[in-house]
Amino acid sequence: MCAVTYTLQCQPPPAAVAPVEAPTAVGSTQMIAPVVVGNPMAPGFDLSGSDHRAVEIADRVMARLGGREGWEHTRYLTWRFFGKRRHVWDKWTGDLRFEAGDRTVLMNLNDRTGRSWRSGLLVEDPDTLAADVDGAYRA
Repeated sequence: MCAVTYTLQCQPPPAAVAPVEAPTAVGSTQMIAPVVVGNPMAPGFDLSGSDHRAVEIADRVMARLGGREGWEHTRYLTWRFFGKRRHVWDKWTGDLRFEAGDRTVLMNLNDRTGRSWRSGLLVEDPDTLAADVDGAYRA
């Protein structure tokens, strides 16, 4: 069994740049806040064609992570869905530990290879293993 220790340090969000107009429908526009300082738009990103609320949420998340630099320096993330499925992700290697009920899957998200345990017993059957790894990937 292995344990993963991680630290998440949050910094105050950087100030956003001035809002810009984005089309919402033919002939109308609304003001949206573009990408925050420290989170430059990726090459080819279409701000005017993007959902303004989704951009705002993404910018807030990035700001809480300390900007793009904070995100790039983050290695481990862990979260739970609805208090049941637990994920521990090594962002740098693609390794994932997935726990749901009596099932534990250790896998790599990049090549979708891994091992699975049910009730503490290693899954040996190739079809069951493939289903467990695929299920963890999709979760």
